[in-house]
Amino acid sequence: ILGAFEAAEVTTDHAERERRLTFVVVGAGPTGVELAGQIAELAERTLAGAFRTIQPSECRVILVEGAGAVLPPMGPKLGAMAQRRLEKMSVEIKLDSLVTGVDYMGVTVKHKETGEERIECACKVWSAGVQASPLGKVIAEQSEGTEIDRAGRVVVEPDLTVPGHPEISVIG
Repeated sequence: ILGAFEAAEVTTDHAERERRLTFVVVGAGPTGVELAGQIAELAERTLAGAFRTIQPSECRVILVEGAGAVLPPMGPKLGAMAQRRLEKMSVEIKLDSLVTGVDYMGVTVKHKETGEERIECACKVWSAGVQASPLGKVIAEQSEGTEIDRAGRVVVEPDLTVPGHPEISVIG
């Protein structure tokens, strides 16, 4: 991230400078939301006045999410609150959008409503599509009554034990 700001500082090509100052974060779960906000804050506060030829606050931070909401597992109220806060920080949010291609120069995003878009960017951060360990499936198969969710995570009780098996804890 800092390298992108430094590279933007030394380039004289306007298009390359814009590409270097565009940050795409894929996935609007807790990690993606936190990271998008931190990049925006870094640009606005921490790096203010640190460069001669660029204004870090002029960077673009784009948060891309396949679902129709920010922080989908947290519920609509918290998700909407997080979205408003990010937008206030000038983070661009693209919902119902899937990244279909990534290369050195940028990303290709397919939007549910408007089709495909190319975003030229130097810095891409992937915080979506994390899958659980295959061990979860093994635990579910060998423990009667144990289930896994669609991401492969073991469904646990509030105390992190497997339902019907208080001797088995699943963490992480």
